[in-house]
This record gives sequence, structure tokens and C-alpha cells, in this order.
Amino acid sequence: MKYFILSLALLLCGIVTHAQTSDQPKATDCRKFRNGTFKIVDEKLGNFTIVRKGDTQVETKEGDTGSIVFQVKWIDDCTYTLTPGETFRKKFPQIPSNAILTVNIIKTTANSYTQRSTANFTSFAIDSEMVKVR
Repeated sequence: MKYFILSLALLLCGIVTHAQTSDQPKATDCRKFRNGTFKIVDEKLGNFTIVRKGDTQVETKEGDTGSIVFQVKWIDDCTYTLTPGETFRKKFPQIPSNAILTVNIIKTTANSYTQRSTANFTSFAIDSEMVKVR
């Protein structure tokens, strides 16, 4: 009986571990996107250029004047948060001052990744593709 319980526990641990990791991209696939210049092309939201270096991300929307600055904090190899800076708060005063955006890299290719962005002030989530241009 003792061996049966031990075998069952090991089997369950293996299933849980596989389920938790099988849908996640490999960590090494995400690391190459920590820094660089990226483009998002979206018919609904518009086209964006994103420059991420260290703990700073600067976003510029095509056709807009000025940029929005975020502070970047990496949670793990494929997840990071963006804390809006003063430029964001001025442009979007209706957004709470404690706003934090969470970005999960859910798929990678050689020069792009698909991200799912969520925020602590809404249940809305958006998926978009970031193409690394530099």
C-alpha cells in the first residue's frame, strides 16, 4: 500500500509539472527579447514602435507626437510588468495612478513574439505580436 501511494504521488507530480510547462515557451526563447526595438502592427489599435533597454520601455504610436515611458520589471524570463511613467499619466488621466500592466510572452519565433497584456485595473486582455527590428 505504501508503494502504491508513493507511485501515485510521483505520477501526479509528473502530470502537474508537465501541464504547467507544456504550454509555456522555453525560457531561452524569451531572453532574446529583453532589449531591442520592436514594432506592433495592429489595424484596430494602430502601429507602434517600442524601444526597450534595461528597465525602461518607450512606446511611440505612429501618427502621434511624443512617446510614453514605462518602467520595466522582469518577473521571470517570459513575464514582465510595465509601470507607467508621468507621460502616460498625463495622456491618460482616467487610468489609476497605481496601474501596472503585465505582459506574458506566450509564443516565440526567430524574430518575434506573441504577448498577452493584462492590467490590474481591468479584466480586459489583449494579444499582439511584437516583431524585433533591432
